[in-house]
Amino acid sequence: HIEAIQKYGTTKYHRLSFLKNITKSCTLLQHMLEYVLMEVCKMLFENFVSNIKLLTVLKLSWDFSDAEASPRKFHAISFRVKGNAHYKLPGSEVHSTSGDVLFVPEDVGYHIKADEEELYVIHFEMKELHQENLEVFHMNDYYKVKGLFVACFEEWNKKEPGYYFKVMSIFFQILERMSTYSTRKFADLNYHNS
Repeated sequence: HIEAIQKYGTTKYHRLSFLKNITKSCTLLQHMLEYVLMEVCKMLFENFVSNIKLLTVLKLSWDFSDAEASPRKFHAISFRVKGNAHYKLPGSEVHSTSGDVLFVPEDVGYHIKADEEELYVIHFEMKELHQENLEVFHMNDYYKVKGLFVACFEEWNKKEPGYYFKVMSIFFQILERMSTYSTRKFADLNYHNS
């Protein structure tokens, strides 16, 4: 401080100028520390969930569907707000109705026949998750599960700072609820890093 006072002088004006410069430097340092902390948190979070990547969150609706869905290079989970759908795969059929969550694994094609539908869909990639069949989760807490999918959709589309982390957090809550209703222990399938 003595050197700074000698450099800037001892008048009131010089001391104020010196204090303003110190304040600016502290503010700049604070911004730099916040940025570094945010980048470190982002790096830790990305390493923690590096085997999952969210691609998109959609809200879809249509009056009638009778179509073939080609195999895709990503997984999907959807929450059916309303409507019924029949899915035909080689060797099996699956039925989904209002309140159900449907898991569609990557590389699985199907034929869908559905009446008026409204649903939320999350497309994602997940390493080490290998499943060959669709799975329907008959949820008995419709409003809670719907709320999670709606929150995912809204946060994804607002794209506010930190949105990806918020959506990922909600996504994990959905997986947890799915694992509660799963006969195959969906969320535990090859999820841990080994």
